[in-house]
Amino acid sequence: MLLDPRLDRLKLGKWEVHTTSETMIFPKGLMGRALGYIDVWKNSFPAEETLAQREFGVPSLIIGLDCAPKDDNLGLYEIEERPDGIGLSAIMDSGFRNRLIQAMFSWGERGRSPNVYAVISPRKGVSDDFIWTNTALDSKELDSGFVIVRAEPNEDDFFRFERSSISSVRQKGSRSYGVALGLWKEISLENLDSASWPKRFVLKPKQGGETHDILIWVDNTPNESNRKMKKMGTSTEHKIRHLLSIYGRMYIQEFIPPLLRGDGYVVYRLILTFNPSQKCFEPLGGYWVGRRNFKIHGTPDSVFGPLVLA
Repeated sequence: MLLDPRLDRLKLGKWEVHTTSETMIFPKGLMGRALGYIDVWKNSFPAEETLAQREFGVPSLIIGLDCAPKDDNLGLYEIEERPDGIGLSAIMDSGFRNRLIQAMFSWGERGRSPNVYAVISPRKGVSDDFIWTNTALDSKELDSGFVIVRAEPNEDDFFRFERSSISSVRQKGSRSYGVALGLWKEISLENLDSASWPKRFVLKPKQGGETHDILIWVDNTPNESNRKMKKMGTSTEHKIRHLLSIYGRMYIQEFIPPLLRGDGYVVYRLILTFNPSQKCFEPLGGYWVGRRNFKIHGTPDSVFGPLVLA
């Protein structure tokens, strides 16, 4: 499956991705679990003075669940309050595109323009937002429409867009919600040393995006499973101790195996939008991404395909 020469190469601005028409279906029986996670998340994510929070009462109008089915359950890695790959999903699946358009019009029913504008930091390498958002011709359009900000929390030049933002600005990438969801707990180097190390875990910063400074630990028990896993993007004890000493405090999460598919591993990104009339999030579909590594995200050796609803 992965990096097969028959794959398509799709160029999205500066972002070039490998795609396939191979479709994966999000299990209908797991949608309730996904929505249950979101119900806790929307009340746990740090509030900001954004348009989404003020006018709709939620941290973001469009979100992504990074997940994988696990023993008839849903293994949840993260809830991305400002997901990438929305434009890619719209290209790969017309059903996703149509549902996205309907969702954006529902946001504008309160007298605002349903136009969504992307404000992108020059520090962000690639973006597919031009596929589903508009280009603002002047600042008045940004004030009257909806804005999605693509910048890091330390880029305070973008704070001025907070009141028009449909998602996070200062709190981008906050993972504090995961404590309320029981996904992870806060830990320091002293805490980790005071108990036996779990056999497999993931260490992640309290705030951040993608897989930056996310480390995977597999213990040194000599068996075939561990030997294979150590070739798939895991980290050494020295690296884990070093990173934890730099951050001081991080989150530790149980390792959730991604889906094994062909010669690689796959995770789902289910994208949902907020429906203001129903006061709930509704799924659009999304995409799956595969790689020969446990750190699965948009790298040159990754493969993307459509994730559709059952």
